[in-house]
Amino acid sequence: MQELIINAALTGTVPRRADNPHVPLSEDEIVADAVRCASAGASILHLHVRYADESPAHDYSLNQSLFRAVRAACPEVIISGSTSGRTFSELDKRAAVLAARPDMASLTLGSMNFPTQASVNAPATIRGLAAEMRERGILPELEIFDLGMADYARYLVDKGEIGLPAYANILLGSLGTASASAFNLAAIVRALPDRTVWAAAGIGRSQLQVNSLAIAMGGHVRVGLEDNLWMDPATKCDPASNPRLIERVVAIARANGREVAGPTEARQIIGLRGGGTHRDPVEQTIVVCDPNRLPELYALRARVWIEEGADPAAFPEGCWTDSHDAHRMHWVVLDGDRIVAGASLAIHAALAEVDEPGAYWMIAPPRSGLIAAPARVVVEKAYRGRGLAQALLDRQDDAARAAGVVLAVRQASPAMRRLLERRGWQYHGPGPADPRFPCVEFSVMALPL
Repeated sequence: MQELIINAALTGTVPRRADNPHVPLSEDEIVADAVRCASAGASILHLHVRYADESPAHDYSLNQSLFRAVRAACPEVIISGSTSGRTFSELDKRAAVLAARPDMASLTLGSMNFPTQASVNAPATIRGLAAEMRERGILPELEIFDLGMADYARYLVDKGEIGLPAYANILLGSLGTASASAFNLAAIVRALPDRTVWAAAGIGRSQLQVNSLAIAMGGHVRVGLEDNLWMDPATKCDPASNPRLIERVVAIARANGREVAGPTEARQIIGLRGGGTHRDPVEQTIVVCDPNRLPELYALRARVWIEEGADPAAFPEGCWTDSHDAHRMHWVVLDGDRIVAGASLAIHAALAEVDEPGAYWMIAPPRSGLIAAPARVVVEKAYRGRGLAQALLDRQDDAARAAGVVLAVRQASPAMRRLLERRGWQYHGPGPADPRFPCVEFSVMALPL
């Protein structure tokens, strides 16, 4: 029988320290628990972030910091971020985690009632999240609570909005959704799209039962304190921990003749690319631009913007460059030897020194510290939807932080503004009109670092 993938849901949005002393809530606690869970046998870590008061968070910066820390501690583990609608219904808040670049991300395929609240997942939100994941090369972790959601998964696959192979968690036993029974699990599994790798989880007292069923049926499991706080929910005398719950699943699997999949095997089973990424390999060729090839980058800038409606007369030599480029850092993405995307970054001692300083009059300058002016992110049309823009934004942010920058500012097109807001950037007002781009309304954005 196929090796067992264990998906550990460490924290969730509901459990508090008062409910169970072992729930990891801070970044340090989650990272330490992640290491223990990976050692116990988990190959996927389903992660949520919390604020200091233990309430659920959605912030890009918190997710990014957590994912980086977990990857540093467990380099091979598969990270799944949460787009849960249990606390936030707005698409931009739920999609913020995707900019932090998890390998997978949850995608709940319908609305439902939990015992004390509703989780609203409108069709437009589901499809919007699926599109965001597709654009970034993130594998959806389909969350299915009843038979209709499995049918909806097939519909989205037929429409090309979810790709194959797919991965699904079937969650049974929560009041208001499908109960935990062998009949319900078998019916939902049968309704899943072909080439779907599935795992099953039981909520509360149903966790052990459903995990055991999934192991015996040849599926995989999700387990953890997000779903169940007790080793024996009937007596509630023994608070569970994530490693103990995983160790129990491992013992059941081996009693059924199944070994446990490590992260490498899990990627092969699910269809994730190796090396902890589900993104296009072109992304891995981001390099500092050779000074001799800067004219190619400047030509790419002009070509991309002309395709987007810029006035060709604004680029008489077919290039977009200015005097500030001599002092900027430049990165490019190579496909073979061809430049297909690029980005630039300038660092200044004061806000007054940035390009077009008058555009930033509404931003209060910091009392001290360096200012970053990231700019000129361009991606050739044929290479969009592969996460390249996000990767270049990451490179700009990383370089700014490494230089000790305290504030980053930029002007952004509408599409870039949407990306930046999901990464924690703040809108400060409209930017000045630019005659080169008559159809574009720019926004002034800032990000404290």
